Amino acid sequence: MVGVPVTEWKLQKAQEEYPEAVARLEAQLSSSESGWIAGDEISMADVYAAAVIFQTRFMPFDTAPYPKMNAWVERVLALPTLSEYFVGVEAKFIAFRDSKKSQ
Repeated sequence: MVGVPVTEWKLQKAQEEYPEAVARLEAQLSSSESGWIAGDEISMADVYAAAVIFQTRFMPFDTAPYPKMNAWVERVLALPTLSEYFVGVEAKFIAFRDSKKSQ
């Protein structure tokens, strides 16, 4: 959430857990015939996971080794209603990040 402080411990824990979690997501997407996490069409699992992965754009995580995940998250974020939401969220994240840099 924007405005919630991230402690060094939380960031370190996330950096430790992220590669394994994303590797599992990459494997799931690789084995999915539909290209969605659970089932033949988009589900709340896709929307929720995409929201979590979206946040990593503002953290020091390298997603290049996960092409299936990157394509999937872009597909989820491109859906009309979701893209409008995430554009607004992205603007808020950037404004928040930039305000912290100037302090």
